[in-house]
Amino acid sequence: MISYKIVRLSGSHYPSILEAIIGANLGFNKKTYREQLDCLLDYRALYSDSFSRSMQALGNQAKEIIWDLEITQKTWALENGVRFSSDNWILEILFAQIEKYRPDVVYFQGTELCAPGRFASTLGGGNIATILKERFPFIRLVAMFSGFPSLISRVRGVDLLFACTPAIVEHYRKAGINSVLCYHAFDEDVLLALKGKLETTYDVTFVGSTQAPGERYWMLSELIEHTPLKIWTDNRDENEARERYLQDVRKTVRQSARTKIRNQVRSILELVERRQIKRIAANRLAPAVLRNIVDEVLENKTAIESTGGNSELKIPRKLPRKNLAELYPERCESPVNGLDYFKVIGRSRVSLNKHTERSLGDVGNLRLFEATGMGSCLLTDYGRNIHHLFEPDTEIVMYRSVGEAIEKIGFLLENESAREAIAIAGQRKTLKSHTIWNRCQLINENLKARL
Repeated sequence: MISYKIVRLSGSHYPSILEAIIGANLGFNKKTYREQLDCLLDYRALYSDSFSRSMQALGNQAKEIIWDLEITQKTWALENGVRFSSDNWILEILFAQIEKYRPDVVYFQGTELCAPGRFASTLGGGNIATILKERFPFIRLVAMFSGFPSLISRVRGVDLLFACTPAIVEHYRKAGINSVLCYHAFDEDVLLALKGKLETTYDVTFVGSTQAPGERYWMLSELIEHTPLKIWTDNRDENEARERYLQDVRKTVRQSARTKIRNQVRSILELVERRQIKRIAANRLAPAVLRNIVDEVLENKTAIESTGGNSELKIPRKLPRKNLAELYPERCESPVNGLDYFKVIGRSRVSLNKHTERSLGDVGNLRLFEATGMGSCLLTDYGRNIHHLFEPDTEIVMYRSVGEAIEKIGFLLENESAREAIAIAGQRKTLKSHTIWNRCQLINENLKARL
């Protein structure tokens, strides 16, 4: 007996993923919708069908929709006689799929689709989670997974919210929204797809975005200089960071110039008789900026502003003119997705992990479970909640600074037996406690309690 019908809405998010799938599957465009979707799910880029298979094993009926996979979504529409426009195909096809599948539960794998204004021409400023329930009365519950502290406007209308770290749970609690702690997890079927453990060929690796100009970028740069670190990434973050840097510099220069002029005017007015200053203040034809400065002088607000620019505008550290791939061509490889991503991790003695600033002091990103699940020794940054997940120095290794990371990389590479013992223990913990099956059991219990 089926307990409920659930549809999970996931995004592929990166055009490179679709390009890789098409390249790996001859005649992809001519395949049926089911065949195309299977190619993506089998490739295991971001999300496989382990969620729906786990939900089915728990007695439910489950389907997967990759809402931004253009070729595949349009193939579904053509097979089902659904008409769509060129500028609003995502929403039109998605609504048709919801109408056909008629799920009891819609589960958003992330908050991206619910960004207000994303479909402004059709929905105005409405949140798609709310609109789905209004449009399709057969939907009994809308659930969502939040992997980072999102804007509250993205989670409005959601009946059951899952947050992937205690810090994110607290983020929503402060806004008056309850959420359930549900960490990311490892898809253990990857091991079956890769036919078990891979031979280690890399000493220490990092696979992912540099997050330039954030802390992760500068750490990677320093580790390349002092360790055998090899990274798989693209130049997108670095190029965008340089452009933002130039924009911030231009903005600061403009603000600094305006502040300097304002201070000069105030200095002059301080020398003028108050009677004359009051005349300026009473003159409605005087520019508003000048009248504001006059009011400040009359109220004895004579402190001169800093000419160093807007103190609230923080300019990030300037990146080198060349990208990491240009500075260290022998250490940098093009980004990898899907099974190729897992192959790199599985062949790594040590897998480096560094959370972004949005982690809010906790740990719990996907790489935490992917690296351990693949049997690599995880070296990750410290988080307050780490003891909820792994035992440091037994199942994983942690660092609190770049210097400590360099030191521990050296130790792990020089002490193979210790490194291997930690890697084995970490994998054992993940396969026992941090799989998609584990998380789906938690999700299922909470859904049933609300239905």
